[in-house]
Formats: sequence, structure tokens, C-alpha cells
Amino acid sequence: MKKKRPSVLVMLILLVCIIGLLLTRNIQGIHSLPQDEIERLRQAYPVYGDHYPEGILMKESTLEQVLGRVDTIVYGEILGTAQIYYRDISTGYETLDKKREDVGLSNTYKFYEYEVSIIEDIRGELKKGDKITITSNYDFWDYHPHFDNGARVILPITFLNQNETRYGSSLTGTYYVTEDGYVLSAYHEERLSEKMLTGMKVDQAFDWFRTMLIH
Repeated sequence: MKKKRPSVLVMLILLVCIIGLLLTRNIQGIHSLPQDEIERLRQAYPVYGDHYPEGILMKESTLEQVLGRVDTIVYGEILGTAQIYYRDISTGYETLDKKREDVGLSNTYKFYEYEVSIIEDIRGELKKGDKITITSNYDFWDYHPHFDNGARVILPITFLNQNETRYGSSLTGTYYVTEDGYVLSAYHEERLSEKMLTGMKVDQAFDWFRTMLIH
């Protein structure tokens, strides 16, 4: 008695199922890091946002809210270490500035900044190799991530009028990029974002940002 061979139809059904399984795995992030590896990497790439400077009331913004107000998202490389600088900031009223000085309140504020070499700008206005600085009030020094020379990061940035190369940046939306090209959030992503990018390859994460910001 001859053995029955699988019909062509059955073979085609099996082939479609295999292709579908492979596509599903790819869509779900075949390049994603496993959770135990993410937890291990957190020793070098910690999450911030649990605490803020005393006396400063901060309302957390979701990633979606941040994307609605930033000028662009950049992928860049940190050049050097953080630099400290001071600025005199007026209230806009000379008499009030004078009163502040009379009672011992300074109008001089301390800031820190990093120089960043652009790798890619989602909007394409900044070109690869362009240099910008991202700045923050020094009050947040212990509450925001510190970057080493050569570190790669994804940053949501907002143009600051006083200097054409100086930008503000939000903690929410900031991602470290590992040496292997994976992204890890610097903020509480699970609490502040509907989309979990941590563990993705940087190109996958950047494509998602591009879709959200441009389309």
C-alpha cells in the first residue's frame, strides 16, 4: 500500500503559517533585549525621576505630551564632560532685580551643559556632525542622568532663543544607547509612555519617534 504524500494545498498552508510566525516575531521585536539583560544593564544605565530638588514642584509629563511640544528628537554622541556656567537672569523689572539684591537674593544662576555631536535629527534640520549643547539648571544635577564622553543618547530637544546652538532637553524621552546599539530609557517609561522602547535597537526606536513626530 502506497503512503499518501502531503497535498500541495497542505504544504502551502504550512508554508504560510511559518512565514506568518516569522513576520509576527519580527513585528514584536525580534531584536529586543530580554528582560533579565535589561535589568543587568540598569546598573550602568539607571532610571531617574523618583525625586526632585527640594522646593521645586514638578509635574511629570508623559512621552506623548513631550513629543507634542519639543522641536525635534536627535540621536547624538556626547563630547567631553559636563561644563558648568553661570548666567545673570533678570526678572524683567529693574526695581525688582534691585530689591532681590538688597535682600541677598542673587540674580545669577548656575547651569550645566553637554556638547553633543549630531548623528541624526528626525526633522533633518541638524546635519550629521553638527555640534549643539544641551543645558539644564544645576539644581537638577543630582536628579538627571550624567553622561560620559563618547556616550550615545536619544534626546528630545527644544530651541532656546538666547543661543542658536543651545537647547533645553527633557528627562522624559531621553534614552541611553548601549555599545551594542540598544536603547534604555533614562526615565520611568512604564509610567510615562504608552510605547515601550526600552530593549529595542536604536534604529527601531528612532523610526517610531519619526512616525510620531512627523506623520
